[in-house]
Amino acid sequence: SRRVCINPMVSVSVKKRDSATAILHLRSVSSLTSAEYIRYNLSTAAEVFDAVKALIKLGSSRVSDLQKICKQSRGDQKASVSKASASQKRAKLLLQKDVLSALLCTLLYGNVLYLEQ
Repeated sequence: SRRVCINPMVSVSVKKRDSATAILHLRSVSSLTSAEYIRYNLSTAAEVFDAVKALIKLGSSRVSDLQKICKQSRGDQKASVSKASASQKRAKLLLQKDVLSALLCTLLYGNVLYLEQ
């Protein structure tokens, strides 16, 4: 199965800004010229925080494993949304899955991640 891997030339870190938002810090500097190639921050939903943290720690992961981590994170947050209707819960779950997919696609297109078979 395919794995997403962090480009070893890019430094990636993540922190929570608040209960709803996580910030990814991305940086790449040439060791030869000290020129910065990448230096930006991405704001994303806090639900992907644990998955991104795991990817940073491991360096690579299967997308399905990252989705499972997001699902576990959502399970830990169920108490805060227990009064939401079933349709609201389903909509939130779909949105969270799409957030992880969109984030991974963005990082792939930006050469922060690459695919390994």
